[in-house]
Amino acid sequence: MGNEIISKELLSEVLNLNMWKTETLTISTEYNKLYYNGITLGDYGYYEYTEHINIHELAHKCKEWAKNKGYVIGVDLDKVNIWSIKEREVINHYEVYWEDYLEFEFRACQWILESKKD
Repeated sequence: MGNEIISKELLSEVLNLNMWKTETLTISTEYNKLYYNGITLGDYGYYEYTEHINIHELAHKCKEWAKNKGYVIGVDLDKVNIWSIKEREVINHYEVYWEDYLEFEFRACQWILESKKD
């Protein structure tokens, strides 16, 4: 993911951005908001767009996306756990400091996205 809080691929999956049409997508965060802008190919040519979403709302959408994929993202005091709904057990976790839990929720969803590619 680099320095971005969320990958372009995960953002596209969660917000249904149709990345297959998106030529570019830039992500930045400021004041608890995640801004994304891009240039996409529409029916009548290219157009540019800029959108934003509160990062807490995005984290909730990511957890809903994960649930639809068969996983639950759970936050403890010092861990972010990935639970398999089917297997009813923790299948991965991240040790975290409480201030960083959002970043690790995004990382957990990224792990799910990458593991589903196999």
